[in-house]
Amino acid sequence: MLKILVSLLLILDLKAFTLNYSNEAHFQVDEVTIDVAGNSCATAGYNSAAELLDAAFEAANEFWNRVPTCALKLKKGSVRSSVDISSDSLGAAIAKANTNTILIGCSDNSSIFSAGILGVANINANNQNQAAVLINNVDTSFANLDAREKLATIAHEMGHALGVGHSSDPVALMYASVGGKVQEKLTMDDYNACTYLYPHDSPGSCSAVPFIGKSPKGPQDPNNFIGKSKNTEEKSNANWPFNIFFGFAIIVLIFGLKRDRFYRL
Repeated sequence: MLKILVSLLLILDLKAFTLNYSNEAHFQVDEVTIDVAGNSCATAGYNSAAELLDAAFEAANEFWNRVPTCALKLKKGSVRSSVDISSDSLGAAIAKANTNTILIGCSDNSSIFSAGILGVANINANNQNQAAVLINNVDTSFANLDAREKLATIAHEMGHALGVGHSSDPVALMYASVGGKVQEKLTMDDYNACTYLYPHDSPGSCSAVPFIGKSPKGPQDPNNFIGKSKNTEEKSNANWPFNIFFGFAIIVLIFGLKRDRFYRL
């Protein structure tokens, strides 16, 4: 019966996060900056690159910056006005990112965005200190999303830029599709992915824990159990003749009382 229950639990718990690469590629620091390229995002629905930067930082705060078990911290960078990634491949866009930075921008590359693809993203698997997110600026697929879906889509692509792959959990942020759900927050599967790639450092090892000694205490200190025990033992040893005599007297008294009571019966 137990084996059947375990098997059922395993079947029901098949959903799990995945990683972009088998070498567990991720940023080698916990603090990662978000920059935005300066090219146009008009078709995607943003009036300026600065507006996209605000949306990206909001997405980071609404999702990835809220995982207490994950050491990752996404911080707001700047608009890189001189950088244009509108026609770049994803790899070329990644190469334009600064160190320890996710570069986000809109793309007019129709070879990437077809069949309703909203965004693509990845991390540099070799250096693991650069990543990029490309938003669909070819058609209005992204622009037609509501405000919450846009944030969830950007956050989803950020997840890929951080090294997280797709989840098989349909309610997870990192599920392959944004449709059919309202993504209000991360799921446990998303939490686990972030925590796995960006764990908190241990506060110290056992060998690093200092020994805090107590100050010397006198025998009258109630916390000085060793001194108190030793003092009691010495006092007991000094009074042993009296203790023997007192014990013998008690025995005689009890015997006398018992005999007197017996005869009265």
